[in-house]
Formats: sequence, C-alpha cells, structure tokens
Amino acid sequence: MTKTERALLLATAGVLVVGAGAWLLVRKPGGRQAAGPDGTDPRSGASVVIPTPAAPPEVGRDPSDPGRLGGTAAPGASGGAVPPGLRMPSGDDLSDPARVKSLLRAHLKEGNPRWDAIAQLLGVLSEPLDDDVKNALLHALVYGNAAGAVQAYERVRDGTVVADLLRVLDDPKIDAHDRNNVLVALSSVPGADLKETVTGIESRLTADFEHDLPYLQAISRMGGAEAARALADAILTSREPARFGLDVWRSFDFRKDPAAADHLASVLRGPVADPKALAALAELSGRPGASPALVEALSSLDADAQPQPVRVAALGALARTGDEGAIERLIAVAEKGADYASVAAAAIGDTTTLSVPARTRLLEVAKATRDDHLRENIVEAFGAARAVEAVPLLTELLSTGSDLVRKQAARALGRIGPRAESAVDALLASYGGGDEAMRQHVALAVGAIGTPEARKAVEQMRASERSEKVKRTLDGVYRQFTKNDPR
Repeated sequence: MTKTERALLLATAGVLVVGAGAWLLVRKPGGRQAAGPDGTDPRSGASVVIPTPAAPPEVGRDPSDPGRLGGTAAPGASGGAVPPGLRMPSGDDLSDPARVKSLLRAHLKEGNPRWDAIAQLLGVLSEPLDDDVKNALLHALVYGNAAGAVQAYERVRDGTVVADLLRVLDDPKIDAHDRNNVLVALSSVPGADLKETVTGIESRLTADFEHDLPYLQAISRMGGAEAARALADAILTSREPARFGLDVWRSFDFRKDPAAADHLASVLRGPVADPKALAALAELSGRPGASPALVEALSSLDADAQPQPVRVAALGALARTGDEGAIERLIAVAEKGADYASVAAAAIGDTTTLSVPARTRLLEVAKATRDDHLRENIVEAFGAARAVEAVPLLTELLSTGSDLVRKQAARALGRIGPRAESAVDALLASYGGGDEAMRQHVALAVGAIGTPEARKAVEQMRASERSEKVKRTLDGVYRQFTKNDPR
C-alpha cells in the first residue's frame, strides 16, 4: 500500500469517526434527533441535518363509506395525497339520506335511545320518513319516553306524521295523559300543514270544556290565522264561553302571523249575541303583537252600549297588548275621571309588556298627572315590563311620591333587577324612614338588584334592623346572596 493510499484510508476513517460522534450527540434518548427550532444542536450549535422521510402511500376517502379513510385518492389533493398539515374529514356524512335513515334506525333500536341525536338526524332529513321510523316514534310517544319523542317530533320535517298522530288521538285505549302528549307532539311538528293540523284537532272538540281544554291549548300553541279562527269559533259555539281564559290561549302569539289579529278584529266587529262570548273574545285579543285593526276593534267595545263585563274585558285586553295606541286609549279613559277611569288605570297596572312609544308616553303621564292612583299603576306597569328607561323616575319617586307610590317604586326597581343598580343608594336612604312594609319592599328590591353594592346594603340593613318581621325578610335575601355567591 502506497503512502498516498494509506493517507486516504486514514482520512476516510477519521471522517467516519467524527461523523459517528456528531450523530450520537444529536440523538434523543428515544432515538429522535433533538435539533433546536433553528435546525441546530442546542448543546453544540452545530447544524443538524434531518433526513426527509419517504412519502407515505396516498390515502383518500373510501367511497363505500362516507367520512371514512381508505385507499382511494382524496379529491382535490395534489396528486391524490392529503396536503401536509391537513387531515381528512371524519364522521358521518349527513348529506346522504340513506345514511341518515340508517343511523336513525340504529338509534331507535337502542334500549335507551339518545333522543337529542335522533332529533338532530330528523332535522336534516327532508325526505319522507319510512313507516318503521314513524311507528317507532309513535310507540315511544305513547308507550316509552314521551319527552324524548316530543323532542324528536319538534324536528320532523315530514308533515305526513300528522295523520298518524291524529289517528292515535282516537284510540280509546290511551289515557288522558298519553293523549295530552300526542297533542303536544302534534302542535310541535315544524313540517306540518297548519291548516290540516288545526282542523284535525278542531274536529275532535266535543263542546265539553274539560275534555276540550288540552285540544284548545294545542291549537293555541300552533298560532296563526287558522288557530285564531278555531279558537274564536270554539268560544262562539260553547255553552260555557265564560270558562275560556288564559289557560286556553296562554301560548297564543299574534307575532307569529299578523293575519291572526286581523281575523279576531273582524270577529269583534261582527254581531256577537252572547255578551259572555264577546268578553271572552276580547280577552283572547289582549295579546302582544295585536294589529292596529284589532286595537281599534277593542277600543270600540269601550262604549256605553256594551255591558260592563265586555267593557272591563276590552280595557284589560287593550293594556295587555302593550300597544301605544291601546295605552293612549287607556290614559284618556283614566284621566277623564268617569265611571271606568279606575278600571282603565288598573288595566295599565296589569300589563306585562309595553312598546317603546308606550313607555315614553307613560313616563310623560307619570311625571305630569295629579292622580296618584294612575301614577301608582303606571309605576307597577314599569316594573312588570322591566322598563329600564323608568329607573331615574322610579328613583326620584322613592322620596317624592305618596306612600303607596314609594312602595310601588321600590317593588318596580326590584323587578327591573340588576339594570336598576343606580337606585341602590336611594333605596337605602328610603329604608331608614320607611315603615315595616316599606323596609321589606326595599330589602327585596335590593336583593333582586343583586350587585356587590346591593349586597353591602343588605349587610348594613341587617346590622341595624330591629323588627323581627323585617329581619326575616333580610335574612332570606342574604341567604340568597350567599347561595349565589358564597364567600
């Protein structure tokens, strides 16, 4: 071996030894290189070369099972491969009706189905339901988890289920409880034809109020012009129209369909022979969302020619609409000082909703009127409607109003709640000079406001209060504070 050959051999061996040492230095205990974020060895600063692994085989979506990965190239990927940093979509493809139906059947066969999952699947399925699925829902409604089944019916987009539900209503083997569940489901189906459903329920009325009440409530929940017609017809044909009241139409909402209010306006304007039926129709009309035509029809019933029950019902209904025109009518009657002035004022106090213009108008009247009875009822209305615009006036009335107005102002501020926090100091000031009833009202109001400042005020009142009756009220308020925010 020549000198040159020996030199080359030694040089090669040296390079191999140095390379092996460097390789060992940059290895992690687990066998992976520990290069820093800049590509160098954090201990030596030497550059670390990390070999690029061979590209994996192409992975794509298995066309036979949407949402799963298989051996077919993913569409849209360069060369069929998944782009670096992205993952393939996973989960069930709910755009495939066949897959949705398959999942529905799987859930419905379970011993304790997940009704939230079933409802979700029904909500995306626009195709008609197969008979076995419809039968499973019906069986659960009557013999299984009725609450879960109702949750499912609330998402059903296939209106053909209505006919099945109506047939179940006629089954003499189901009891009143199960029949009520069926009526709740009937009134909940979003894909139902409203006219078909309302008339189907209506045809099963018997003119026996006790029997008909859940049927009428189902019609009320559905709302709309067809429901308004059915409820009005039921009142006009009833042998006991005076029994119709809030229990029947508690859920009825004109805001779902303005045509419903206009239909009732036409009924009120027409000839109604029975004053009890007319009074019931007026009470039904006292709902938020009443149209101008309905407000006008109700106002026309406030006339000398009408019997007292009709006029009282009409004035109360006007207040419950919360409409500015209706409130203006009530103010006019209350300020006139005639026989129905106190009725109109009390009606304002009974309202629970007020439009913005109605609130503005009542604020003007509350500041200007000399009628304390009217002012007291307006203050009560502000509390019931949670009218935060009235907080400055209510705060002022705590010290300037009559005894009844001051107490009503405290109650109203409490009903408005945390948004009345600016009144806490005034409430605390009125506490010291008030009688037991006033101090109780203030304590409850401050507790309802519920801010940290309100809690401090309650602590101050508890420390100074001597009346056992007021102490009990304060203790209850304080317990509620500590329950919500234990310290």
